[in-house]
Amino acid sequence: MDEFDIENSNLEINNSNKPLPLKSTIEQLVNGKSEPILTKKELFAWYIYAFACEVYSVVSISSFIPLILEHFAFEKGVSSINHQTPCNEELSEGVRCVINIFGFWVDTASFSLYTFSLSVILQAITTISIGATADHGEMRKTLLLYFAFVGSISAMLFLLIPSRSFIIAGILAIIGNVSFGAAFVCFNGFLPVMVRNHRDVRRISNEIKDHLSNVETQHQHAADTQVDVYDNALEERGLLNSQDQILINLVENLIKAKDHISTRISARGFASGYLGGIILLIFCLCISFLLHNTIYSLQIGVFLSGIWWFSFSLLVAKWLQPRPGPPLFLSEGSKVRWIDYISFSWKRLWKTILQAKELEMTFRFLMSWILISDGYTTITSVALLFGKTTLRIPESGLIFLSLIAPISALTSTLLLPRLIKLSIKNTILLLLYQL
Repeated sequence: MDEFDIENSNLEINNSNKPLPLKSTIEQLVNGKSEPILTKKELFAWYIYAFACEVYSVVSISSFIPLILEHFAFEKGVSSINHQTPCNEELSEGVRCVINIFGFWVDTASFSLYTFSLSVILQAITTISIGATADHGEMRKTLLLYFAFVGSISAMLFLLIPSRSFIIAGILAIIGNVSFGAAFVCFNGFLPVMVRNHRDVRRISNEIKDHLSNVETQHQHAADTQVDVYDNALEERGLLNSQDQILINLVENLIKAKDHISTRISARGFASGYLGGIILLIFCLCISFLLHNTIYSLQIGVFLSGIWWFSFSLLVAKWLQPRPGPPLFLSEGSKVRWIDYISFSWKRLWKTILQAKELEMTFRFLMSWILISDGYTTITSVALLFGKTTLRIPESGLIFLSLIAPISALTSTLLLPRLIKLSIKNTILLLLYQL
């Protein structure tokens, strides 16, 4: 843990009018074991994982797998009129192609949407359950690699699926999407830890520690000397003496440094992921031309995304430091089990829901983000399905269309902040307005 962890939930904020002893404040600042400084190799490993896993998201989840699922279902489907005429025969205009799934007739074009809807539900359950494991203990890196390897292997197995095995393809798609989401939770869990141990942040943290130590020295002959009430504007960010302008300035600098570094690292991570997706999509476009626009070319693309994800994750396993989080404290004498992490995650979620009134703006933002995130993710898949089933666009044309989104995302991520120079809030508002 860093010398001064502004995000540490163990630090108590003085919300009452009772002053906090300065010695206690310093003890809270220096509690725990100091972590090593973030290295360039470790940061590069974090970028490498974004470069690895986003390829699966861009190439497989958003583009190829929905088309493969639709095609496999179509090969097995029948006419919606008599439930006998195969869909690969000429059907009358306006007649839908359907398949029977556990007694329910489902439109073949909607099969992939139902599949991903189920995967999102399972993904939500999984990510919530491992939330505490990603934040506490030493399992963050282990879970990251475990889900990465499971997801990448499920993608590679697409190469072996016969064209009529739509159920097997759907199961592999669900496994891959759940693994991708769970691994991404662990991946994002490294971001605040790396920011906290960035060289610039640690430098300011050490300055704060030194300043507090000097103040303690000045008051060592007055044991009853106490820190004044916190500044209201900054008390939620922790441990501020409203009379100590030097300390306030240092903490404000620390907050700004963390925000700036976090934004920069996050943007470069996403940019590296989009770059990887663009590279593989271009390669898959060439494969599609060579195989004359067959669905097998898309299966090869999903297979390659799994190889890509698996291979670069090996570098992450070698270079990324575990960076264990604070331990999960239970009752005295009890041993932490995996079920304790899961129960703690759901209890924490329930406590957060109970605080909805106190965190009204936060909940509004999260609910809006859920709708927007699912919306723009679904639009890509639906647009490609519409292009394939209604406009009859060949596979190479669909791959070309799939390139538009990551290219736009890459250029916007790298160039937009430099050209417009807006704050994070104004950038989000601009993007929402464009939607």
